[in-house]
Amino acid sequence: MSGSLKSIICRGRFYIEHLEIRETAYEPLIAETIAGVTARQTVCVNAQAVWDDISPFTAGDREDAWVRAVHFKEIPRPRPPYPSMWLETNINGQRCGALVRTVIFDDVESLLVKVPEFAGDIADGLRRDQPKVLLKATLWHEFEGSAGFTAQVFWWLDAKSAFQSSFRFVIRPQAKTETELANDSQYQHLLAHVKMRQGWLLHSFARMNCANVELVPMDNPTGRHHHRRDRAPATVWHEIRVGAAPKIRSGSTAQDNGGSEVRLHWVRGHFADYTKGTGLFGNPKLRTVFWIPAHQAGDEKLGQVVPSYRIDQEKAG
Repeated sequence: MSGSLKSIICRGRFYIEHLEIRETAYEPLIAETIAGVTARQTVCVNAQAVWDDISPFTAGDREDAWVRAVHFKEIPRPRPPYPSMWLETNINGQRCGALVRTVIFDDVESLLVKVPEFAGDIADGLRRDQPKVLLKATLWHEFEGSAGFTAQVFWWLDAKSAFQSSFRFVIRPQAKTETELANDSQYQHLLAHVKMRQGWLLHSFARMNCANVELVPMDNPTGRHHHRRDRAPATVWHEIRVGAAPKIRSGSTAQDNGGSEVRLHWVRGHFADYTKGTGLFGNPKLRTVFWIPAHQAGDEKLGQVVPSYRIDQEKAG
C-alpha cells in the first residue's frame, strides 16, 4: 500500500518527542516495530473500513458510536487470526497503525516472570482473570512525515477468546501528579483517543473471525484469497472483505407499525453471534459469528424512519 505508515517505519523515520527517555523507552520500541513490520510472517491489513464503521468522529450518532466502540466485552472473539499483524487506517487525515503480537503462555506467574514490567494493576488483573492469551499492540501515528509513538495496549482473553480486561500505556507528562494528570485535558484527550484505537483493533479482529469475512490481497489480479491459516508475506497488503451472510428476519422492528410490516429504516452494522445454543436455524454446524453490514430494511411505501441523535457538545471538540 503506497504512502503507508509502514513504509515510513521501514525507512527508519521516527519522531521522538521526549529525547531524554529515547534510549530507555523508545529505542526498544523502534527496534521491535521495525523487526515486526518487516518480518515475512507479519500479515498487513488495511483496516480503514472498520474505522469508518465505528468512528464517532464521522458518525451522526457520535456518542452512541463511541459507546459501541469501547464496550470491549461485547465484541466477540477479538483475537488476531495471525500471531503477528500490522493494521493501518487513516484518522482525520493522519495515518495510524499498530503492530499486534499474540503471546501464548503456560500460566500467569510464568508470564509475569518473563515480563517483569507487568507489575501493579496489570499484574493484579492478570492474576485475577487467569487468561489464556495475551495480546500486545504497539500503536504509532504519522507526524510530519515520521512515525510517532502513540501508546502500547495489552488485552487478554479467556480460553474461548472472550475479552477479559486490558491495560493502556502512554508516555506521561513528566513531573505531574495523578491529580494533575486527571485535570490535564490534553492528557485525558490522548487517553480517550488511545481507547478508541483499541476499540478499532478489537473490532477489526472480531470481524476477521466472522464466518463470512476473509482477508483478501489488495490489487491482486488473480483474485486469490488468503484464508486465515495461509501464510501471507508482509509485502502483501490485505483488506477485510465481507461476504454474504444468512438473511435473518428480526421481529424487533415490527413494532414500528404494530405488525410484521415496517417502514424503511437503516440497520447498523453489527455482529450476529450464534455461538451459544443450537446455532443459526438450529444447526450446530452454524454455531458461529457473522458480520452483518449496515443496510436498509423495510418498505419505503410505508414511509421512512428518520433517526434522531443527541450530540454531546462537550465531547464534540
